[in-house]
Amino acid sequence: MDKANSYQPQAMKMQQMGRAAVPFAVFAARWQEEVLIHKKASTKATMEGHIKNLLIPAFGKLAVGDVDSERVQSFLNRLAGRLSPKTISNVWTTIRVMWNSAVAWKYVTGELRVELPRARKLRMRCYSVEEVRRMPAATKGAERMFFWLAAETGMRAGELIAFRASDVNLENLSVEVSKAIWGGEEDSPKTEAGFRCISLSARLGAALKEYLAGRADGYLFQGQTGKHRDSSDVLGRRLNGLLERLEIPKYDPKLLAKFVGKERSIEQATRSEKRAASLGLHSFRHTNVTAMDSLGIPQQIRKQRIGHSAGSVTELYTHTFTEDERAPAEKLGELFGHRLAGSSWVGFCAQMRPNRKEGVAPGGSDLN
Repeated sequence: MDKANSYQPQAMKMQQMGRAAVPFAVFAARWQEEVLIHKKASTKATMEGHIKNLLIPAFGKLAVGDVDSERVQSFLNRLAGRLSPKTISNVWTTIRVMWNSAVAWKYVTGELRVELPRARKLRMRCYSVEEVRRMPAATKGAERMFFWLAAETGMRAGELIAFRASDVNLENLSVEVSKAIWGGEEDSPKTEAGFRCISLSARLGAALKEYLAGRADGYLFQGQTGKHRDSSDVLGRRLNGLLERLEIPKYDPKLLAKFVGKERSIEQATRSEKRAASLGLHSFRHTNVTAMDSLGIPQQIRKQRIGHSAGSVTELYTHTFTEDERAPAEKLGELFGHRLAGSSWVGFCAQMRPNRKEGVAPGGSDLN
């Protein structure tokens, strides 16, 4: 039997029959009912998984008052051999948020202090420019439009799936990002910075106009019933099939071997490492950032387009694009739309600046 779950709380022994003696599992259940329900769907699902799979087995029968920095540090240290540093950091975030409620509700006092494993940043694999250019020529309709938008705008998959025809401003050549779909539920974007307007190239604007054919409502990518597309369908059936047709390897075993090093086998790679060595929907986002860096687009505009910048939602909703913001859109449109337009790739490459960040090449990005 697990020692933690067979443990008799010290708070009980000391006859401290207040809230500190409540089992962690009881507190966790109440916290989920009172606090977790207000979190975004994606955050809620992640934290529920942490609580069910990790925290309850480790602390379930402990009194809340007996959960301290030492026990939490030992718990996180044990995770180091099983989970990636980023995942462990996310688990710590769940513990910290729950602890804040425990303090506010007077179950405990003080704060938890721990040292997290040092996170190793992985250079995410992404599509090369030439790979992205081949996609529009090999697709049509909604599929073609989805991948083109993903590459030029860098929008998250959930944002693209939640995209509506009314979010497109063909006159102003822009799109408004104000929602995302995760787990089938429509919600706001991942962060406040995710509320943004993105300028489009004239090429993409013309393609969107042709695709919409006058339609002004409904999801941009919808089924026959008018319901939005499912991300698993876009990834599993559409993208993976496209990669196979174009003979673009989805998985890079050499890159994964580099991630795990000599001390582990490929089979022992973490989920984050496997993801970093594979191509998927999120890879378009990394491709977009890498392309903007290669084109010399200012960092502030890069952050704004990708949704990593600060600023009020109101300012982004009443956005007027300057020439500085129009120019990057046209550069990206020329870069990714080259194959359709038939312009000279060799001539365009000669105009591109070299990467300014050490270690970032057209096949990889440092976006996290």
